[in-house]
Amino acid sequence: MLEHEDSGMMGQFLVE
Repeated sequence: MLEHEDSGMMGQFLVE
């Protein structure tokens, strides 16, 4: 899940 901002839609809000 908390891989990196390139994880898809999940990574999108994680990096935002």
